[in-house]
Amino acid sequence: MAFAKATLTSAPTLDLEFITEVQVAEAVKIPVRTLQGWRVHGCGPPYRKFGASVRYNVGSLRAWVESLPSGGAGIPSSAVSNPNSRRPMTRAINQ
Repeated sequence: MAFAKATLTSAPTLDLEFITEVQVAEAVKIPVRTLQGWRVHGCGPPYRKFGASVRYNVGSLRAWVESLPSGGAGIPSSAVSNPNSRRPMTRAINQ
């Protein structure tokens, strides 16, 4: 009995590289607590939960960083948060 050879087709490539909140914090030079606060407030970079673990997709993180304004010219004064406020600045920018 002859068996047919299985032909492997190329599956769609998914960007499945995930990093921890500690790695994100180190990469963008912010405290881990800031990332945690952004998650609570529904702002900051997109993330995924795998059980109790929080992970950030590298491609999504890069896109989020690229979407942020650069320099001082792109932020209206109304978007600058009060220094006494506990709300993250990115929430004010994204509104």
